[in-house]
Amino acid sequence: MKDDKDDSDLRSRGDVTRERKANEKRLATLATTLAGLSRKQLNKLVLDESLADAVDEAHRIQKHGARDRQLRIVRRELRGSDSTAIGAAVDDLINPHGYPTPAARDAQSWADRFLADGNDAVEVFLADHEQADRQRLKGLLRNARKADASKGPKARNALVAVIQALIRDGED
Repeated sequence: MKDDKDDSDLRSRGDVTRERKANEKRLATLATTLAGLSRKQLNKLVLDESLADAVDEAHRIQKHGARDRQLRIVRRELRGSDSTAIGAAVDDLINPHGYPTPAARDAQSWADRFLADGNDAVEVFLADHEQADRQRLKGLLRNARKADASKGPKARNALVAVIQALIRDGED
């Protein structure tokens, strides 16, 4: 007879690894966002003393390698605190009314245009954003077009996310 283990505990190593990597990516994004906030915005957040000190140190550091090292320290401090609550507070601070950002609105409109006009719209987008990967965009467009209702909006959301990242990178 099998053990009386709960089926929810039976996860493959790959699933555990994917979850861990996704969590680390989320923490890295949050650490970078915290380091990018102004001191006035940081004072509005409730942070542990060690986390606040690590973020302050990240503000002071200008050299790329040292800053990356400090962001890893911020990420380590985030692991020991309630990172979901801090992330929600940062989101509320950055976008207090929950409205989509201009980059998100632009990405949505470009995705709609891609789906309506196809490769012609991709070419227009590529003319404005030279750093974009043509093959990747066309592949995402193809996936979004052939995705049926059973897959849901996953393929379209992937397209929107890539477009939004390209728009944000183009603004920098």
